[in-house]
Amino acid sequence: MIYLILTIILILPAAAAGYCFAKKRSFAESLVMSALFCVAGILVLIAWVNKIYPGGTVMLITGAVQGWTGYIKDTLTQSFVRLNMETIGRELVTPDFMSGLPGALLSQLPSTVITAAVVYCYVDMRLIRRIRQLFGLNNDSMKSFAEFKASRGMCNIALLTMFLTMFGSDSMFNQTLRNIYYLTYTAIGICGFSYVDSMFRKAIPATALRVLIYLVAAAMLFPLIPLAFYGMAFVGIFDAFRDFRKLDKTEEQT
Repeated sequence: MIYLILTIILILPAAAAGYCFAKKRSFAESLVMSALFCVAGILVLIAWVNKIYPGGTVMLITGAVQGWTGYIKDTLTQSFVRLNMETIGRELVTPDFMSGLPGALLSQLPSTVITAAVVYCYVDMRLIRRIRQLFGLNNDSMKSFAEFKASRGMCNIALLTMFLTMFGSDSMFNQTLRNIYYLTYTAIGICGFSYVDSMFRKAIPATALRVLIYLVAAAMLFPLIPLAFYGMAFVGIFDAFRDFRKLDKTEEQT
């Protein structure tokens, strides 16, 4: 059973991407089709875990987080100390925060699964593109990371769901809205990071070197990553309405 699940998660998304490239489908259609196969595999994996593991996925995630509570707490605390923000660290990393962490992760599980599937499939599509290029095949529908830009509709949905969840309860409807917000907010943040990366690309053309710099910065500023991602989301919103890179005009010309 596990081999079937891994086949669905790993092979079918790549096959879907290759099929869409061959049929000259749009980038969005190719990415969505690949991600659907990946999400289907993850859902099958979750169902299989719920069947064989006592307590299912909920108990598995809760137990894993509780088992790593000490490590997570120490890592966050030491990171704040390195940044000379020890007082802020003590105020944020409280017992209430650590006890509520499993529930917070579980509430974000749907949006996390979808986001992970989309990111994985995009990387998968880039790999398929490279393979097709070796055989001289066309990949016109592939979009580079520098071309990622959030739409105005996505930004409006993110802002609307954010305000609705601020005044809602812990109902199923509010949890759904919260996951929509997490999903759109993450997508906008990635698009904002795309704009920032396009600026760095001019000074540092080598992709590998830029990735290394980003990883080092993330490791050094680990506790501030959520704040930095909020900053990327704001950049993504401004870019959606101002179109700093003139991507809309480029698409109209093509």
